[in-house]
Amino acid sequence: MIAWFFFNRRYVSWLEKLDMNEYGVWIFLAVVIAAFFFMKSRDGVSVEKARGYFKEGAVVIDVRTQGEFASGHLSMAKNIPLDQLADRIGKIVPSKDTVVLCHCASGMRSGSAASMLRRMGYANSFNLGSLNRAAKILGE
Repeated sequence: MIAWFFFNRRYVSWLEKLDMNEYGVWIFLAVVIAAFFFMKSRDGVSVEKARGYFKEGAVVIDVRTQGEFASGHLSMAKNIPLDQLADRIGKIVPSKDTVVLCHCASGMRSGSAASMLRRMGYANSFNLGSLNRAAKILGE
């Protein structure tokens, strides 16, 4: 059934343009899935390290939009949407030595945020991942 769906001409005409055989499709899908998980976990931090940083006073930044933040957030999190991070981080975290733990809905934006912060000189910036993972790690 699944193979029929993937290889039925009506559904996969775009594959003909790519000139992929059956194995090429599976390899392509595996690469896309691996890239997704790599991007999601980049800049990640272990549960133990994140808890330690939080106990030592790390700042938790939620990089979701204001609407997402309003629909539910961690009590200790400060909201700075990803597109405003470069402009607003200096007011929330004036010292670049401070540990910054970022999270978002899925972990993708927070990974980008952690990378951006490190490029800005916040060397101790980490990706907590999704809101659910951050809540479990930080005990909320």
